[in-house]
Amino acid sequence: MIRNKLDDSRKRVKDIEELEAAGSRIIDYVFDNPHTLKARTLIKLCAEFYQLTEEGK
Repeated sequence: MIRNKLDDSRKRVKDIEELEAAGSRIIDYVFDNPHTLKARTLIKLCAEFYQLTEEGK
């Protein structure tokens, strides 16, 4: 049981690290290419996600 909880915690940490890395790549892309459709779409998606998380608090 303790081993399962430890494995779950490690998986969550790994997932968080992967999300942080993905976020960094998105930010780098947007700053390097701010006028592309892809960058504008990413900005819009991030804004919508932020709004949803703020409403959920």
